[in-house]
Amino acid sequence: MTLHHDRFCSNIKFSLLFVVLDFNDRAKKSVIKLMSNNKQNIICYAIHRTSTPTMETLARAIKKQGIYEPTLILSGDFLGNPDLYKKENINYISLNNNTYINSNLDNTKPSDNNNTVKVPQPLFGRFKAIVMNILTYSYRVVAKLFEFLEKASKQKIMTFSMYHLMRGLFSFIYLKVYSLKINKLLDTIKPKAVYIYRDTLGGSFAYFASECKKRNIKIILVMAAYFHPDTTAFGRYENFALRADSWLRSPWINYLIKKYLPNQYYHYKGVAVQYLFAYELIALFMAKCLAPYPWVNGKNFADTVCVFDSKLQKDYQALGIAKENIKVVGHIDCDLIHLNLKNKSKAQFFKELDFDPNKKCLVLALPQIKEHDIVESWEEHWVEIEFLVKHMTNTGHNVLLAMHPKMDLKRYEFLENKYTCKIYRGKTADTIGYADVMVTAGSSTSLWAVQSGVVVINLGFYGWSIEQFSFCNSIKNIYDRNDWPAIIEKTVNDNEYFLERKTLVEFDQKQYFLPLDGKNMQRHLELIES
Repeated sequence: MTLHHDRFCSNIKFSLLFVVLDFNDRAKKSVIKLMSNNKQNIICYAIHRTSTPTMETLARAIKKQGIYEPTLILSGDFLGNPDLYKKENINYISLNNNTYINSNLDNTKPSDNNNTVKVPQPLFGRFKAIVMNILTYSYRVVAKLFEFLEKASKQKIMTFSMYHLMRGLFSFIYLKVYSLKINKLLDTIKPKAVYIYRDTLGGSFAYFASECKKRNIKIILVMAAYFHPDTTAFGRYENFALRADSWLRSPWINYLIKKYLPNQYYHYKGVAVQYLFAYELIALFMAKCLAPYPWVNGKNFADTVCVFDSKLQKDYQALGIAKENIKVVGHIDCDLIHLNLKNKSKAQFFKELDFDPNKKCLVLALPQIKEHDIVESWEEHWVEIEFLVKHMTNTGHNVLLAMHPKMDLKRYEFLENKYTCKIYRGKTADTIGYADVMVTAGSSTSLWAVQSGVVVINLGFYGWSIEQFSFCNSIKNIYDRNDWPAIIEKTVNDNEYFLERKTLVEFDQKQYFLPLDGKNMQRHLELIES
């Protein structure tokens, strides 16, 4: 696999970099010339589809500022918005385990999302995926066999141990090969700083972060969401392979982790839970890039941790991060809320959605109930979603449904026909500034809403932790599903109660949050030199 140098040089304006293991010297010089431009480079690393919009916004802001040259790294098959990068001349690279990008986008195939393109996997990626799948499914079959036949514990231990040992060694070898690409990338770009979303992950990202740390490249963690250890453990608790009390767990694996890697365990509901699978621990430990404190985002490789508010600053201090490393800079998306309100009035927003201007706007951030396997079937999922939507529309006010980027719009479109509501086909941040009441199920957008002066209701009866938002007296937490109909009705239609909630919102705004001044991005960029 080689880089077509002539095509690449003729396409410099497009600024698509091709990072491969056989990076030839001639092409490398072209890349260095393209990247340097007498400016120091800044990397914005999007680890998944959810973090891509935030990193895109950062890269665009850095480009607009003109002091540094941004490079957007996209992990995964979804590459964001190439048209936008082309228009604004932003460098971007795919650095996925199974994917390379070539310099000719003609070979790419449109994905289900019109704003993304999917790149075909090379042979190396397919081979790795096939081997990993064989190991994975073999393990599952054997595990089920032992479960039903109730084999002796010694046999179970051997199966579990051999599976994770084999896969761990394979993952280590692959990681060492993949590290060559990461090293060449960093040697070429020579970044001054790197913006990341999390510093607790495994795989190639762990190697990338640890290598940046070794090279004294400043790592700035953009806090796109609040990750409390309990919230993280909630999902892992349900996975038997991550629990120390699992019937299939090997006592010697439990012993070694407890003795040599105690911070990899977190006690949740009385059970020791691992952050990563045993094979991942083996691979990352051998590669010397294992995050030492995986349950605390920002305590591993990051030099600076960005937080929304002063309360989170204290919370992260309590989790062991030094105060001087935690900066209250607000959330980048709150600048979008400020910009929206500046450019479009509430009356205009209502008119676009054909909303009644004499009624309140209620925004429901749709909870990912089945998507996160909170319930076993889609039928149960729709019972809960319709339960929420029905009682919101029963209030007689304007109801707007906001979706997480991972959610499939087509699945939810029927709600617009069945109920008097609209689904917003854009970012949730675009709706918050125009809302009177916002309903979430433990989403960090709760805090954006309070900062924007919106009354918030948090649903705690689906299992997500909402205790981390309790410091805001204005946020109404509901723990009993049966309380939902009465609370939404009172919040919306009891004007005296609604005004009381608004007063509490104003207090929380002054007590904990930065002003909604549109300067959060500026505060993020100032961290490069701080």
